[in-house]
Amino acid sequence: MPELKKEDFNQKDKSGIAEVFNSKYGEPIAFGYTADIYKSGDRAIKVFSGEFGKPEVFREAYAMACVEKAGVKIAKILDVHEEGGFWVTESEFIEGKDLLGGVFACSMQGNIAGAQDIIRRTARIQADFNQRDAKGLPQYKDYAADVIRSSSYLEDGCKERTLSYLKELPDGRGIVHGDFHPQQVVADEAGELTVLDWVEAGAGALGCDAARTYMNFMFLPPVPPLMNPELKLAETYLEAYTEATGITKEDIEKWLPIHAAISYGEKADWFNAGIKPYLL
Repeated sequence: MPELKKEDFNQKDKSGIAEVFNSKYGEPIAFGYTADIYKSGDRAIKVFSGEFGKPEVFREAYAMACVEKAGVKIAKILDVHEEGGFWVTESEFIEGKDLLGGVFACSMQGNIAGAQDIIRRTARIQADFNQRDAKGLPQYKDYAADVIRSSSYLEDGCKERTLSYLKELPDGRGIVHGDFHPQQVVADEAGELTVLDWVEAGAGALGCDAARTYMNFMFLPPVPPLMNPELKLAETYLEAYTEATGITKEDIEKWLPIHAAISYGEKADWFNAGIKPYLL
């Protein structure tokens, strides 16, 4: 799988994390927008950017507990604490490979059908948890509204239009991941799938979560294995998800302006350029 480097993505300021944690755990095994991930024995150590506060960290830990209780296979949350000026969560370390790596491998081998099968599997696992009762989780629409209001990238008029539009969209009680894509799913040696990274989780209507995933597939990283037009990953995902849930493409697409507003300015340049036309 071609290496995607930290500098290829926008991230929260993580200054100081390496100085505090690399000597204790070695180099990070992964990175994300808000946190770097280390491994310690059978635990994954997630160290959040100093910009990421206590409420957000406990929000994710609580969400993970709710999702686990709902029967979704996740890396169980084990501990939350502050260390060296950073908030840290500890969860089960899941040994395995993420599904995006499988898509890369299939594409590089010219196995288009294999790559599409992985995407269909991704859609089915999402469809399953989207239809489970999100008991205890707050409404995703409330989270979305807070993010949109606080965005420093959106003009006031865009915020007002988007928040007004959001009010008209349906509420729901299904589990919403918030940023689901194949790199968030790890397959162990037995093929069992675990879903990671629940920082944006909430309760929402069927179609809300799928819109974010569909958007992720429409605007993939500009690396050769994902740029093969024969892959048609977004189309494959949409077909598999609608088949698994019975909802329509239109049910999903109506949420795209919300996810565009949530993400705009916070991600890589290629992603921002792709989602900008969906802003209201």
